[in-house]
Amino acid sequence: MTTGSLIDAAGCAADASDNLGGGLVLGTLRDGEIAGLATAMAALEPWRALGYQPAALAHYWQRPDVGACRIEVRLNARCAGALCVRPRWLCGPFLELLCLLPQAQGQGVGRRIIDWLATRAAGLGANLWTSVSSTNPRAHAFYRRNGFVEAARLPQLIATDADELLLRRHLGNHRPGVEDHP
Repeated sequence: MTTGSLIDAAGCAADASDNLGGGLVLGTLRDGEIAGLATAMAALEPWRALGYQPAALAHYWQRPDVGACRIEVRLNARCAGALCVRPRWLCGPFLELLCLLPQAQGQGVGRRIIDWLATRAAGLGANLWTSVSSTNPRAHAFYRRNGFVEAARLPQLIATDADELLLRRHLGNHRPGVEDHP
């Protein structure tokens, strides 16, 4: 069941949610979940290896940014992660961040989220974009399994010992138009 639209060309809805079934619900990230999410993220790769602290991650999720859709992942009524999407990027949306907590990993939750996002993104451009650190082979393999291919390598963008890989999933026959450009 969908209430409103979490992501569209105009941006992000404040009080929308999508029930993907099987206890998986995507909705607006709530302030009460941010501290716990940030603490859990700081203990996970790649954020742990990059030295991110919970306070910095909480700030990322809370800072005002009209171009970012911050979406909570709920599994069986509990916070199980979050994602941040920029709907208007390079002829398609950019999945800026996807974090699934351990209780949501290895169950197909990530694949379902990517499929949901690709469906929403199809009306926003010809591509769905994301990036992954070259030091995170598990995430890179996940995105490859979900139809993403490397489009560019950005040397030492975040850390001096790693490159960022810009990945693209082509979404089909979308014809670029005025709506694809800010």
